[in-house]
Amino acid sequence: AHLEYVENLNVKEQLVAGTLYYITLVATDAGKKKIYETKIWVKEWEDFKKVVEFKLVGDDSPNPGGITNVPFPNLPQFKDLARFAVQDYNKKENAHLEFVENLNVKEQVVAGIIYYITLVATDAGKKKIYETKILVKGWENFKEVQEFKLVGDATK
Repeated sequence: AHLEYVENLNVKEQLVAGTLYYITLVATDAGKKKIYETKIWVKEWEDFKKVVEFKLVGDDSPNPGGITNVPFPNLPQFKDLARFAVQDYNKKENAHLEFVENLNVKEQVVAGIIYYITLVATDAGKKKIYETKILVKGWENFKEVQEFKLVGDATK
């Protein structure tokens, strides 16, 4: 294969005898963008690098009806959707969450667009991470929170 690097989608690291980097990246194979996951072991002090794992996880081509990542999760329209979800949750649950920021946004085109948003909100001053799913039909001026759930404490 003749892969050509395009961009990183996700990077994680793990400290071992050296560092293990977990990278999700886009590369082209014969001109077609594909998504790969790789694990690289690095020992800086020895000038050592080893690819421990490299695997294809999917292609990056448009997927009708599929869920795709939104590259800039804190654009105003996505912050507005997240605030809408927090307000909806507060109203339904008699809670007092305050929106802080989006961590991740994915979208899916259906009869409208479903947005999957991972966000940070404060609850009694403590930052927590929530996931929400919102259906938007712009031509009908319609928004509906379909899911809103706590996934954990925010540590940053």
